[in-house]
Amino acid sequence: KDERLVKAPVILRLSEQDAIQKVLSLPVAAKENINQVVAYELDRYTPFKAAQVYFAVKKLPGVNEPGQLNVMLVLTTKELLDALYEDVKAIGISPLFVDYEGFPNSIENTDYNYNLLPEKLRQKTARLPQLIHYGLISLCCLLLLSVIAMPIWFEYQTVERLSLKSASL
Repeated sequence: KDERLVKAPVILRLSEQDAIQKVLSLPVAAKENINQVVAYELDRYTPFKAAQVYFAVKKLPGVNEPGQLNVMLVLTTKELLDALYEDVKAIGISPLFVDYEGFPNSIENTDYNYNLLPEKLRQKTARLPQLIHYGLISLCCLLLLSVIAMPIWFEYQTVERLSLKSASL
């Protein structure tokens, strides 16, 4: 019930007994829908069907063969991960993501991480703070534009008045 644990970024890291890791070489054409391709061919690469496991695919950096894309496939059984998730939730902790110890994620750079946790179990991020943030940025930009434009507008009006006065003389 400690408040610090509620907001702490918790990672469930699966051991070698809990998950399988495999490097796959796929055609470059599969790059756009790589998760669908791997889900369709999962029983070819592993002893499991897609309905039995949670899996994640991450593109690997480095030199590939021409026309090929190297990816890392990490998977675990649904039974195991669901049980671990329920245990963690029972003590009041919500994990940020689930990864594998043989191929750990970086906590600093979450943009390129993989996550074995299915979408339905992931932490929901509040949209309201993000909308407020974007609204404040937009308001600041509008105020900046008005600070730049107002003096120019006032000068234009002054010049117009002076030209009308000079034309009437």
